[in-house]
This record gives sequence, C-alpha cells and structure tokens, in this order.
Amino acid sequence: MATLVELKAELAQYKAAIEAILAGGQSYTISAGQGGTSRTVLMADLQKLIDEKNNLEKRIAQLSGRGLGVRLGAGW
Repeated sequence: MATLVELKAELAQYKAAIEAILAGGQSYTISAGQGGTSRTVLMADLQKLIDEKNNLEKRIAQLSGRGLGVRLGAGW
C-alpha cells in the first residue's frame, strides 16, 4: 500500500497533467504537407485522469482520517 506522501506526490502529477491538457496539450496533428495525409495523436484521456485524481483524493482523505462518511447522532 502506498504511503500518504507517495499518494500526494502522485496526485500532484495528475493535477499537472490535467492542467496541461486544459491548456491545449491533449493532442497534436502531424501533417504530411499541403494536401497530404495527416495523423492526430492523442496524448491522454482527460476523463480518465480526472477519475484517477478523484480516486487519489479519496484515498488521501481516508489515510488522513478524513472522509470516513460516518456521523454519530446524540443517541436519544
């Protein structure tokens, strides 16, 4: 199991990747000249990165003792 420090480092990488995609770095096109063929290369899937970022945030919250989702009432 990954440590809290490792998860936070991984989360930072995912956030950086998402920011790069939002800035226009998700794909690029290679053209073979005027009237030639072209090829588009997809670097990463934004939704998959967001899903993994959310998963990491949940794991970090659990390891930090937050986000357990349990509330106890007064017990009247």
